[in-house]
Amino acid sequence: MLKEFPRGLEDSSGRIAEFFLFGKVRTGDPHYQKEARDCLAITDPQAREICAIRLIRKRQPSDPKNPKKLVMKDLLFETAAFLDLKSKEELERLEVLTTIDSIADFVCHADLITLLKERNSDSFRIAKLDYSKHPKTLEDPESSKADLLVGDIPDPAENPRAYKERIIEIAQHNAKILKTKMPVGL
Repeated sequence: MLKEFPRGLEDSSGRIAEFFLFGKVRTGDPHYQKEARDCLAITDPQAREICAIRLIRKRQPSDPKNPKKLVMKDLLFETAAFLDLKSKEELERLEVLTTIDSIADFVCHADLITLLKERNSDSFRIAKLDYSKHPKTLEDPESSKADLLVGDIPDPAENPRAYKERIIEIAQHNAKILKTKMPVGL
């Protein structure tokens, strides 16, 4: 039996849209639960975030270098264009991860994480994106703990042009963030 949502929840919270747009991390196995508790036990905030990212990276619903979800795939390729990643080898350096329903959603205060692997290194630049449809959050993007607050994304079936423009706008900001971040080891 389907669980009914309170009237208006879909429009105000963005939670349902997050699942639809980004998918969710595979969190069902007991090993995930143990590793998530281990991450939460870390007191250093940056180390806790890195632990959470490592954990979800292994449990994505699809390949983070070639995601199945349309928004994530388009964001990956548009970000790659702004980063001037052209060859197949260069594209392999970029990943888009969902954090939905995971420890990273809580610890990183983000719904999407973009990773850019440094050339000839095991270090990554990390950009954290948070999706919200909540008007108060969108009015004050500085209050977000993520690097980029992402508002509504038009439906590509209803308005392909507006969708493409919005993805390009997000990707451009995402690429700028990745360029300015200091690499960290994962």
